[in-house]
Amino acid sequence: MPDYEVVVEGDGRRVVMSGGLDKDYRKIATKDKASLRRWMENWCGDVEGAMPDTRMKAQERFSDVKGRTVLIIAFKSYQARLYGFIRRVAERDTFFVTAIDPDKKDDDADPKVLKRAKLEAFRILEVMNLR
Repeated sequence: MPDYEVVVEGDGRRVVMSGGLDKDYRKIATKDKASLRRWMENWCGDVEGAMPDTRMKAQERFSDVKGRTVLIIAFKSYQARLYGFIRRVAERDTFFVTAIDPDKKDDDADPKVLKRAKLEAFRILEVMNLR
């Protein structure tokens, strides 16, 4: 996975994040980081369990000219969001964190952050030759 590091890993799932997102990640309040980590651990550890929309929610589906589709999903805490998408890589469902909103002001996703998440998602698909 190009420039991505594992953040949390379970038996059948993992969450990975680009080192390029460190600056935004450091801006997240400590309590929100703890909450996000807890929800990522829950997602990685309970493959059959459903995550509540209040903590992991589908945001928007995007397609590109090559016919690939990504569904941008957000891990949510009180004031922060980790946006990304899921693909199966090396026998594990992998959530790629592709954008961060460290200080969320309202319930709606910021269109600029969603656009960054989408562009990075398609870059990853291209580099890793994924559909």
